[in-house]
Amino acid sequence: MNSIIKLINNQLSITEKSKNKKEKKCKSNKYEKLELSIQKIKKDNTIESNYFLKKNKFSTFIKDYNFINLQYIYTKFPQSIELVSEYDQNSVEIKAIVVDRLGRLYIAGSFNKIGDLVCNNIAMWDGNKWNRLGDGINSQIISLVVDSKNNLFVGGSFSGSGNQNLISSSSIIKWNGRKWESLDGGVNGNVNVISTLSNGLIVIGGSFTSSITSGTPLQKIAMWNGLNWINLGTDFLNNGNIYGLDIDSKNNIYVGGFNLPVSVLNMADNIWTILTDSNSNILDQIVNTVVINQQTGNPVFGGSFGNFGTVTGVFNAIEFNLSTNTWVSLNNPDGFGLDAQCFKLFYDKTNKRIIAGGIFDRLTNGTEDNTVLNKVAVWDGTYWRPLGSGINGNYVESFGILPDNTLFIGGNILGTNNIWSNGLVIYTNNYVNIWRKDKLIYTLTNFEKSITISNNCDSQYIFQKKM
Repeated sequence: MNSIIKLINNQLSITEKSKNKKEKKCKSNKYEKLELSIQKIKKDNTIESNYFLKKNKFSTFIKDYNFINLQYIYTKFPQSIELVSEYDQNSVEIKAIVVDRLGRLYIAGSFNKIGDLVCNNIAMWDGNKWNRLGDGINSQIISLVVDSKNNLFVGGSFSGSGNQNLISSSSIIKWNGRKWESLDGGVNGNVNVISTLSNGLIVIGGSFTSSITSGTPLQKIAMWNGLNWINLGTDFLNNGNIYGLDIDSKNNIYVGGFNLPVSVLNMADNIWTILTDSNSNILDQIVNTVVINQQTGNPVFGGSFGNFGTVTGVFNAIEFNLSTNTWVSLNNPDGFGLDAQCFKLFYDKTNKRIIAGGIFDRLTNGTEDNTVLNKVAVWDGTYWRPLGSGINGNYVESFGILPDNTLFIGGNILGTNNIWSNGLVIYTNNYVNIWRKDKLIYTLTNFEKSITISNNCDSQYIFQKKM
């Protein structure tokens, strides 16, 4: 049996052709401006479960118990990410994810094997397979960034590259695409976060006080000029540690962390300013993450904090409005915010939203809301929204997005309600599938909303929303 899918007078028409050449037609309701691109999928490119679904390049398994009106699919890589040691697999952490200008995906954290590939704490997905980066890194990685030349900078709590051909570079090291390079021997404390200035130079934040080889004094934040570390810190940072850092379009560097007030460095005049409102309210609780809201230009802070000074209704995430010099909690209009600690805030440029990860499970205003988040949520500027069914595991602490809008979620996680996936899961809303119980499969692209067509036909066709 074959199917012919046509657009007739703004209606979707599906014609079944059987072997005895009898035909029967099903028509959908009117569907305006529908544009279809149809591609037959071979049977060997599908997975048999309750339905046949198209495989994507990341997975040999895409399945959910109910795809009707569903706008997302979770998937996993075919190879399991493992930490082969005295610990069990629950010790795997994906603490950092970044995508370079060629669309290659880097993941890093605490793991040493993906499938049969030995890759100490870091690996690169080239679109078809995982690749090791030299001998990897000899201990935990916390942060990643790619510069304008596709050089990868890696920060964490390590002494250098892997067991063979050791390159000594404590807590910060560079991968130039072929080999590891030391950066003045590294620094003498953890590098918790890395970002880039508009000129391509990198800025690191953490717990360090000097470089290793030259002994340059540093105050928890520094810039690499290609040859040396340049101190960017100031005295009030000395007693604390930087956990979160982001840089806006004017090269203002916003930081937060432990035992220090959230602050900004204006690189144009090299002046530090503690963020405060007209009532002198300063956020000096634990800030794990900082992100620039690119719609407003304001810094947003996430962590483990509540009310401070006269600022109330604070639940672990807050924005500082630079125009009015006021603190604005990231809460729904009814006052509900994240019920527990936030580890990562990530700005999704394509969809113009902030994605949060952490240990939170629900919304709260002091009393728990019924909205289930499960470690991950989306802030759309007004409301916190669930991301699918959320994540199973202990916490989410990293995100990355490919050019095709596929979102990667990392942390100390075990997958979702429907998929087991150690350390890393994939959330995709750009796969559009039509499937039939008689195993004839098509893929559609370029349409705007979900429709289901049955109308007494032998087979049911489900059109999944494309973003």
